[in-house]
Amino acid sequence: MIYSVYQAVIDNGVIRLVQYLIRMDSGMFQDLNKKIEDSMAPFKELVNIQTRMLEELTRQQMECTKLCIEATIQQTRELQKCDSPTDLLDLQRTYAKDLENTLRLASESNMKVLQEARSEIEQMTQSTFDVFNK
Repeated sequence: MIYSVYQAVIDNGVIRLVQYLIRMDSGMFQDLNKKIEDSMAPFKELVNIQTRMLEELTRQQMECTKLCIEATIQQTRELQKCDSPTDLLDLQRTYAKDLENTLRLASESNMKVLQEARSEIEQMTQSTFDVFNK
């Protein structure tokens, strides 16, 4: 009888120890998971910045392509109205200037998007390193 009471106390203690270890392991797992998520946050932000940048660049490139195609179609329509070589030359100059302007504006817009992304990445990198310097 004393042996069974002793065994019950030991068994109960083992059960409590196992339950404690499970809770501790769960807490350790949650802590580890939180640390991993926190350490991955800058990389997630970097991916978000790059995604936004690429989406905007793609949108701008599509708009630029559309404008160039429309200018070419308009140029083709206007060709039929030319009566002299001078008209043709003037039309071609206007077309070239319009395309040049469109491409220049697209380039400026693209550079602005790239600079904004670079600035965001630099700020994110600086804030990430600031955390380690504390």
